[in-house]
Amino acid sequence: MLALSAGGVTITSNPVAGCALWSWKWKGAEFVNVRDYGREIQAAFVVDAHDLTRGNPTEAGSVHSEPLWLPDPATRQGSPCLSMVNSSATTQSTRAAPLEWQPEFFGGDTTHAIVWRGTQLGKEITLDYAGMGPVARYTTVVTLAAALPRASLEIPAVYVNARLSRFYRYDAGDQALAPLLDVKVRTGGTRPPSGFGGLIVATPDGGEAFGLYGVSADHGGSVTRGGFQYMRSATPAETTYDATSRSVSKINALHGLGLPAGTSRFNTYLMSGTLESVEADMRRLFLAGAR
Repeated sequence: MLALSAGGVTITSNPVAGCALWSWKWKGAEFVNVRDYGREIQAAFVVDAHDLTRGNPTEAGSVHSEPLWLPDPATRQGSPCLSMVNSSATTQSTRAAPLEWQPEFFGGDTTHAIVWRGTQLGKEITLDYAGMGPVARYTTVVTLAAALPRASLEIPAVYVNARLSRFYRYDAGDQALAPLLDVKVRTGGTRPPSGFGGLIVATPDGGEAFGLYGVSADHGGSVTRGGFQYMRSATPAETTYDATSRSVSKINALHGLGLPAGTSRFNTYLMSGTLESVEADMRRLFLAGAR
């Protein structure tokens, strides 16, 4: 594991799982769910959003990582970690060779993973962004040998502890917080009307919250059609939650305009705090002109 602390936040990346972001702790509380390698905080994309069988490279690993199916961690398929370094006192950089999420679509199985040759997924995450404490700039980095004009990329997908169960859209331009309908398994989508803002998922009392902020491509940002998505999957038998619970809440931002050959970077922003403080931090990002 590689850890980095700044701004009241400690993050950790896991080399066994594509060096994806494995932990985000604020005031001693863990926010990230890591039950399988499709969770964490990470990038993934589908080559054709209308036909998932055409490819779903995933930064952390493949579907063959669920502990119920594979109780021995050594048998789980994690993406190879190519590099993982703290490049400064506040910035961590990682790259992985992503695995196909469903290896069976390409001739693989539980003992034969499928690596996306010529492809890298990773991040450059800067804590205490602009001196804002528990706010981080998260740059999703993608390298491709050939263009994928119909790819849709999560920038990133954020899977958090299921104790955070209330979803909100915050429009930083209009300073408007809107509760979102509860979702179970089904994914909901939304976009801040002003083009500035994102999603917040919080505990029912608002005492803990996690936010994902982005700017639409129309305003010089990275978020395109599809905007932001959110999802909650709750297992009735679970009444308490930890980092490996089956129950989980998810938020993500999308870049859905395809991916060119070479290396591309897409900026969004992560933050933790209370519901009130995360709202305030999103407004601060808007006023600071963050893109």
